Amino acid sequence: MDRFSRLTLLILLVAFAVWRLVRYMKMGMARRPAGLVSGAGMLVQPTAPTSKPATETLAADKSARTRTARLLGALAGLGFWLLCNGFVIWALFGSGLFQNAPPLILMVIVVLPNFYLVPLARRLADRWPPVPAAQRSP
Repeated sequence: MDRFSRLTLLILLVAFAVWRLVRYMKMGMARRPAGLVSGAGMLVQPTAPTSKPATETLAADKSARTRTARLLGALAGLGFWLLCNGFVIWALFGSGLFQNAPPLILMVIVVLPNFYLVPLARRLADRWPPVPAAQRSP
């Protein structure tokens, strides 16, 4: 395979990936039909909400926090994420335990803990700084 053919194939693969990404983004952002049929073949009956939806509660909690508290929370989450990733990178590349392992495999392993670290850091950012017991609502 000559250089021109490889470049053409690479361009086509990238264009196909971009086309699929745009297509799925459009499908994901499209309006959903109002009435969905359940798997049992019965229509879903609308019910009155019994309490506040979780999104309203979360929005109320976030709006009650000051801008400084949100910034401190974001910095705490970022610091936690960086510290954990630094430890993982040091353990894989710096400690010498995996010096004979292929670097590509190690780089993939560096990505995998982030599936757990990102949600943990986000939860830490949402809860930081901790509210003293005297200020908590009952």
